[in-house]
Order: sequence, then structure tokens, then C-alpha cells
Amino acid sequence: MLVVRSLVALALLLLLLQGCGAARDEAKNPFPNAFEPQSIDPKARAAERALRQLEDEIAVSRALEPAESYAAQQKMGERIDATVERCVDTRFENKAVYLQAQWRVQFNDDGRGVDQALDRLEALPTPILKVSGKALRVQHLLRQERVVTARTRAEPLATDIPEFAYLLDLVRWHERTGGIVESGPGPGLDGELVDPAQATERFLLYLHFAVWDDQAAFTTSRYLKVIAGNDCRLIVVIRDGSPKRVADDRAKLQGADQCTFMLCRTKAEGQAVLEAWSPPLDPWTILLDGKRRIVAVEVRPGDLAQVLR
Repeated sequence: MLVVRSLVALALLLLLLQGCGAARDEAKNPFPNAFEPQSIDPKARAAERALRQLEDEIAVSRALEPAESYAAQQKMGERIDATVERCVDTRFENKAVYLQAQWRVQFNDDGRGVDQALDRLEALPTPILKVSGKALRVQHLLRQERVVTARTRAEPLATDIPEFAYLLDLVRWHERTGGIVESGPGPGLDGELVDPAQATERFLLYLHFAVWDDQAAFTTSRYLKVIAGNDCRLIVVIRDGSPKRVADDRAKLQGADQCTFMLCRTKAEGQAVLEAWSPPLDPWTILLDGKRRIVAVEVRPGDLAQVLR
């Protein structure tokens, strides 16, 4: 998924915090000012230029329209790998390797190469970004369904560094897998109540957005492509959005006949869906089977394809 609270927190760290030191200091300032003039070493200067150029390209790709942005970022794996090698044995290596691990978490559907990048970050001699790497590893473990190990890793981070308390929320969210959820009714786009529990499909995938916008429409289209032809119904739950805008976007979505929209704009609407589940991220997903048990949470499109098989 493209935007989750955990990713937002990491992005804020990436953009706003600068500095290095012990674990507590890194949580406050995990990203040092890598570009202050400290060295005249040609190798370091070349690494600096490569990293700066990479970050500029990432910023440009993130500013594109959702579909173009995703496609551009998805193609950057080799570009990031090359930058990492340019930064070897310089003070820029830590940040380059962290960006590599972050990209692999987000864009490698099978999680390929994440552990290797995080292990490499951990082995580097300076402490810069190592704590942020540990937080990223917790998310990777959760995606691998290694929830017990993820909790073991998350607890000391959340205890020592309040900024990482969200990790325990993510762990608790994943610990709900296997439980049963009563998926209550909510208002459809026309204001009439719809009850997803009455759906005949074997699987129900709930996809929740705080706000319906272009990014939400693109994300919905990605899930619809995955469930096409599968015994699964997509339930899109929206907290804030224009019914007309949602309806117009729905008409453009391929496979929208496998999708039910609920526009729950007040606290009372869709309460069983929104409040009882208390997800710690946005957007969030939760997959229910035929007995309406939780099969998986935080299911990304690549993960969903495997689950449905």
C-alpha cells in the first residue's frame, strides 16, 4: 500500500529530522546533513553528488500523478542499487542503504532483498539511521507474518523512543488475524444502507480511505485488477468525500461491479466497520473469508494475489 501511518512517520523522519548519535538522538535526528562541506575526498564528493541526484529524482517521481508516480518509483530499484555502490565506504552509505531497504519494502512484492539491505545497514560502523532501519524491519516482519518476532523487536523500540510507538499499534493490528469481525452495514453512495455481510463472494476485502482523492481512486484500481475473476468482493469504505466525485470515479474503474462503496462520513455511520476495528494506519485493508474471519490485514495488491490463490 502506498500510504500508511507507519510510512508517513518514516517519511516525516526522512524529511524533517537531521542528526546522528545514540538511539534516542537518532529518533529525533536520524538524517544528518549529509551535504555540508566536510570532506574534499573525491570519492566522498562523487557519492554526495550521486545521493543528491537520487533524492531529487525520488522527489520528482513522488510529485507526479498517482499512476505515473507509482510507475516511476517502481522502476527505480536498479538506480538505487547503483547509488548504494557509489556510496560504499563513505559517510553517505548509511542513507543510501536505508533508501534501498525502504524501496524494497514498498515495491518488492515478495520482500526480496529487504533483510540483506537492513543487515548491511546494521553492520555499517556509524549509528546513523540504524534505529530507523530497525523500525523498517518490524514492518517487514509483519508482512512476513512473523508477528511474534515483530513484537519482540517493536517493544524495546517503542519503550525507548516514543516516536516509534506506532509500531506496537501495527503489531496489535496484525495480531487480530484469525479473529472474527462483524462487518456491519453502512450507507452507500446513494444514502441507502448496504450490508457487505450479505455478499455472496467467499472473500471480502475492506479498503478504507480517510479521504477520497486521485490517490484513493488509483489504489482502488490496483486492488480491482487483482480480484478480477476471483471469488472476492472489494468493500471501499470512505470517511470523507463527495458522493458525486466517488460515483464519477467509480464509473471509470475497470471491474467496479466487484466493488461496493460505503461513504461513512459521520461517527454513527459504519461504526462497526470503522471504530470496532480501530486500524492504526490509512489507508488500511482487512481480508475476511467465507466465515468472516480475518485472513490478513495490511494486505497489499501483490500479497492479495497470493492469498486468493
